[in-house]
Amino acid sequence: MSNSTSEESLYSMFNGKGVSAILATIFTVKWLVGTLGEVANANLVYVTLRHKSLHSPCHYLLAINAFFYFLHQSYHIIPLTLSLTGINFIKLPLCFYMESHTVFALHANWGISLFIGIDRLLSVSFATWHKYISTPMYLFGIVSICSAYGLYIVYLCIGVVDDLPDLMILCQHNDIYQKEVGTIVTRNALIIIALNILCYVIVWICLIRSAIKRNALRESFTQASARIYKSLTVIMAVEVFGYLSNTLFRLTIIPKLHLSPLGTLYSNTASSLVTNIAMASNAFILYSFSREYNRVFKMQILGLKAIFHKQSPQQQTITSLRPSSIQANSFAPSRKVSNLYTKETPLHQSHAK
Repeated sequence: MSNSTSEESLYSMFNGKGVSAILATIFTVKWLVGTLGEVANANLVYVTLRHKSLHSPCHYLLAINAFFYFLHQSYHIIPLTLSLTGINFIKLPLCFYMESHTVFALHANWGISLFIGIDRLLSVSFATWHKYISTPMYLFGIVSICSAYGLYIVYLCIGVVDDLPDLMILCQHNDIYQKEVGTIVTRNALIIIALNILCYVIVWICLIRSAIKRNALRESFTQASARIYKSLTVIMAVEVFGYLSNTLFRLTIIPKLHLSPLGTLYSNTASSLVTNIAMASNAFILYSFSREYNRVFKMQILGLKAIFHKQSPQQQTITSLRPSSIQANSFAPSRKVSNLYTKETPLHQSHAK
């Protein structure tokens, strides 16, 4: 069953019927996942701007990536509001213009994700040049290219929207990509994914070859530089899995199942949740795999604890560093505590080691 046919059938089921518990539940769940992603990505931007140890080109690119994800996931409030008010369906042009910023953000971010991989490739292939690069100009060029691509997709959508002024949709994000635009964005995304994977494959080949030459393969994979490459590789893999699983399921598997319109809606919702969870995961991945991010996030947690206990962050830090306090409160071993407050090599210097 085609997407348009399914949309028409859903229109006959829910249009003019008032508030639907089914639609309200679906869009509430999606909104909750999207809100988690917005909070996590906004916090990633915040800690990057606040901590100087995260002021390298790659860290800034990760923050820009998080900012674009934050913008994109803001669209969830629109279908949720429509379902809770009983409106349910609106015309395609109105939906597009309310969500145009999320269309721009999503596709600009495809470019940012690719440039993060390219940046890591440059850092291992041209380490000296990359170390002394002008960060503002470097980032300006990358953001300009990615923004141009995002605006290009918005332009394509405008042409299709003008051709379908009366099409009624639930205003989910994928509803905007009608006619040939859906094919174009899917094809381009797959090309970007392939290039991104190629970048990381080359990066890891370079890292392994360098480690073998120095006869320090095991030690190399415990260094800070290797850890950030691991975290970025995991982020890329999660993003790729989230997009590919959603796309393949929606375009190849669901049509072959010959589901009812409602069954198709349920299936599309489930597959889209995988993508939205992937978009929300970057901060958690960096916390788990990168010592730099782990340290600043733990500092932030200490600050929040101090607020809730009506104690200043400085007092909380001093208290947590006292050996007697550590033993009395059964905190982690002192080695872990010292690691938390040990200054680490910033990312933009680690590759030069």
